Amino acid sequence: MCIGDYNEILNSDKRNGGLPKSLPPMLDFQSALLYCGLIDLGYNEYRFTWRNGRAEEAFVEERLDRACASVEWLEMHLRAKVIHLTASYSNHDLILLDTNPVSTLIPRRRHKLHRFEERWVIHPKCEQVIRDSWTQSIASGSPMNRLLEKKKMPIRPGSMESSCFWQHMNSAQCNKAGT
Repeated sequence: MCIGDYNEILNSDKRNGGLPKSLPPMLDFQSALLYCGLIDLGYNEYRFTWRNGRAEEAFVEERLDRACASVEWLEMHLRAKVIHLTASYSNHDLILLDTNPVSTLIPRRRHKLHRFEERWVIHPKCEQVIRDSWTQSIASGSPMNRLLEKKKMPIRPGSMESSCFWQHMNSAQCNKAGT
């Protein structure tokens, strides 16, 4: 993830005003991003991020500031959103990266929280169930992605003889039965 003033535009539609920009620097910038495996994340709000502060015919604005990331980063932050914010004290806009935007258009499902119950540790199969869950392999992705995938996995193996352990561990009946 790289955010900031790259001091170059990617193509001519990222500029307004002034003389046409020379093509070779734009191609060099595109090549540098490609070489580094970075992808421009796009933007929301106003299109340009820099203004030269001059009047009328001499006025120029460009999109010099941007957020770029690798494919791996994008896979872990599918909902990431870049917003250009105007700053009155600078000729550059601020870049805000929101990795978990809340959309008013798409209702978010509430996920039930799964909390660890301390009394589960007294169950004779507790340690083995946890060990089995963490030793399951996740074949693809970076080490961080594999860890995140393991965290999403439920600790409910099919070999559990009684669903009492997971579904009714808090009930007195289950505790008395010892299963």
